[in-house]
Amino acid sequence: MRALLITFFLFVYIHSYAQFVPAQGAIYEPVNSGVYDLLEECASMGYVDFDAATFPKTRVQITQLLDSASKRATAGSRLSKDITLWQRDHAFESKKRRSQFGVKACWDDGQKSKELWYEQNSDADFKFRIAPYASGSLMSNGEDNVMQRGIGLSFISYLGGKVGLYARLTDKGTTADFLRADYLSNEVGGNLKPNQTFFGQQSWDYSELNGGITYAWDWGHVGIVKERLEWGSNQFGANILSGRNPSNVMIDLEMKPTEWFSFKYVHQWLVSEVIDSTRTYLIPGGQRQVFTNKNLAANMFSLGPWKNVRFNFGNSIVYADNGIDPIYLIPIFFFKSADHNNSGAGSNQLGQNAQLFGDLSYRGIKGLWLYTTLFVDEVNVGRILDEENHTNLFSLKIGTRINTGAFSDLKNLAIKAEYTRTNPWTYRHQIPSTTYASNEYGIGHYLGENAEEWAASIEYRPVVGLRVELMHKLAYKGSDHEYAIINGNANVTGLEFLSPARWRRSQTGVRVDYHMMSNLMFTGSFVMSKTIGDESRQHPFFNGDRSLLDLGFRLGL
Repeated sequence: MRALLITFFLFVYIHSYAQFVPAQGAIYEPVNSGVYDLLEECASMGYVDFDAATFPKTRVQITQLLDSASKRATAGSRLSKDITLWQRDHAFESKKRRSQFGVKACWDDGQKSKELWYEQNSDADFKFRIAPYASGSLMSNGEDNVMQRGIGLSFISYLGGKVGLYARLTDKGTTADFLRADYLSNEVGGNLKPNQTFFGQQSWDYSELNGGITYAWDWGHVGIVKERLEWGSNQFGANILSGRNPSNVMIDLEMKPTEWFSFKYVHQWLVSEVIDSTRTYLIPGGQRQVFTNKNLAANMFSLGPWKNVRFNFGNSIVYADNGIDPIYLIPIFFFKSADHNNSGAGSNQLGQNAQLFGDLSYRGIKGLWLYTTLFVDEVNVGRILDEENHTNLFSLKIGTRINTGAFSDLKNLAIKAEYTRTNPWTYRHQIPSTTYASNEYGIGHYLGENAEEWAASIEYRPVVGLRVELMHKLAYKGSDHEYAIINGNANVTGLEFLSPARWRRSQTGVRVDYHMMSNLMFTGSFVMSKTIGDESRQHPFFNGDRSLLDLGFRLGL
């Protein structure tokens, strides 16, 4: 019976539409959606004003950007056809349709979708869609093989044009624990459940439930959602919020009262995995263990004072142990000052863990995108150049994207490059319950403290739905800093960067993604990988000299 259900959902969509005005409800597109790469290309070509500092975006926002880009893209071009491909998936948000119910086959001939439905009456203020999720991949390093798989279901609904209600449930598993929190991997993690089996092999299973309920008005929305967040302009991994940790529940507020200003605020319930001994008690056969509470409040102000220039800045705080603090529910606050008000400024043992960040993006030349992101854990301006006494705890990212089709005959080609440097003790904290992490996954850059990464690629999109990318990455990782109090002071001054590097990884390879439809993707990659140094930094499958072949597919988001 299970096999029949899986087969059924692999090939059909069950969906319903009702006549509606353009939806205002806020339903988020997952951060791993391919539509963001397309929108980045459109922004580089000057077709849309796209803020790449905060993800995910809502489906209504994406629909508006796609509609705007379609009006400016050259008719009949590959880019125009790719936009149309994604517009079909977002027709749910943009088109007036008669009420329908039926089964939509999961295939596309490149021109139009094929549908079979039975018409019925429906409330004009209500519409919904149910869609399956399935994924699978097989990876080989020449000696061992690893299988990954997933299956699930998603539901989205708009109520009255103002309320968005949605959920995505996926059950996943892997025959190797690649996703452990302590590994240096850009793969999204999960709360792994060991000692499972899959086709006779040991498996680590995990599930993820994302979704929420939101209320929207003309220039903003508010809601309670559970999502992965990715903050900071990037092409190879964000360094403010990376989105690698399991998703968290949060209060979500977004406002855009004008074209040149927007504001984002979240209050997340993180998972500390720090036992609260005062709430732990005995039960028959053991203990009932309880984690101490842990929360993140963060905001991001976005300004576009000049055309093609966008400056984002904000701050965050990880706080714990005393439940929800109302002072961190005020969206526009500078949270470090609020912490000083609550905890005093005399001891780090009393305070919480605050951060500052900024993001600058420039698109003034057609085909060119320049960006930089700075995440600041701590900086003493007066000692910033003092080699022995500085406290320069920050992560800096600089990157560019060049779309050659904007100024040459090399159409559909993009060159990407990015550099990331993260100083020692950045993202770290001496108090276990206020670390910049959730479920023990760091929520900053995936390499963590005392690391740097160089990355570059050439991306080619020859036909609709197809992306071929040749890439090279070089990553270095130094020792983790050992925190201590010496003569009454914390030993976080004058820390040397990568002295020495304890781990080095180079990767050169090619990746191919083919979207047969916007929600059906086939992937393949071949990577030559070489790792030197501390073997505990990644799964043994990747250590040493490896030739990695990976083939997979994904249906749904």
